[in-house]
Amino acid sequence: MSRSRTEEAEAYERLVGASKSYGSTETGDRLVDPFTPSMSFTAWEYLKVAVNTLWLFPLRLFLIVLPTVVMGCLVCLFSILFLRFDENNPQPLMGWRKCLLQTIGRKVDRLFLLGFGFHWIKTKGRMADTRESPILLVAPHSSMLDMFIIGLYQVPTYVSRLENRGVPLFGTLITRALNTIYVSREEDDSRQRAMEEIKRRANSGGQWPKVLIFPEGTTTNTKRLLTFKKGSFTLNLPVQAAVIKFKNRIVRWFLNCTVCSVCVCV
Repeated sequence: MSRSRTEEAEAYERLVGASKSYGSTETGDRLVDPFTPSMSFTAWEYLKVAVNTLWLFPLRLFLIVLPTVVMGCLVCLFSILFLRFDENNPQPLMGWRKCLLQTIGRKVDRLFLLGFGFHWIKTKGRMADTRESPILLVAPHSSMLDMFIIGLYQVPTYVSRLENRGVPLFGTLITRALNTIYVSREEDDSRQRAMEEIKRRANSGGQWPKVLIFPEGTTTNTKRLLTFKKGSFTLNLPVQAAVIKFKNRIVRWFLNCTVCSVCVCV
C-alpha cells in the first residue's frame, strides 16, 4: 500500500545517509531516489492520456472494474460464510471454500486486471508447489496491483503492515478471507508473532497457500531495489523469488501516483 510523504522522506534520508557512508565510486555514481515518481511526458503521451480519460476510463470503470470488485467481495464473503474466525488461531480454508477462492477468485482477479488495461501478462518460469516452496518473495513492490498479479497463479496469504487493516474492504472482508498476517513496525513482539505464524503456515504440508512477502517492506518507484528485510530469510525454509515488470513506462509512473490512473493510459 502507499506511504505518506513523511515516511518516504525519512526513508530517503536514511538511504542517502547509508549511501554516503559507503562513499562513491571513481566514476561518481548518482543516487537514485526510489520513492518519488518522476518522468517527462511527450506531447503524444499527454494527448493519449487526456483522450482516454474522457471515454476509456469510465468505460472500463463501470463495465469491468466495479462489477469485478463486487464479484470479488461476494467470492470472499461466501468463502467465509458461517465460518467462525479465531484471530489468535486462524485456520486455512478447506474443501469447497478453498476451491471457490482459488478458482472463481482467480478468474475474477483476471477480469479485474483486464479492467485496468492489462490485456496480456507474460509469464516466465512457473509457480512452485506450496509444499516445495511455501514462501513467495516479490520485488520490486510498486502498488497493490502486485498482489492481484500474483493472485492469477495462486491466491496467497499476505504479510501486510498493521495500518492496512483499517482500509475499507481490503482490511476487513478480503483480508479475512485470505487470512492476512499483520505486522506492526513499531512492536518487536508483533514481528516475532508474525514470524512464528509464517513458519506455522509454511510447515502445514500444503494446507495453507503460499505466504506472499514483499521483502523491501514498502512500495517504490521500481527504479532500484531497497535492502531486503532479513525476516523471511531466517526461517530456514525454501523461498521462491519473483519479479514483476511493467514495460509500459506510463503505467510504471501512474502506479506510483494513483492506481486508478492505469485505466486511462493503457
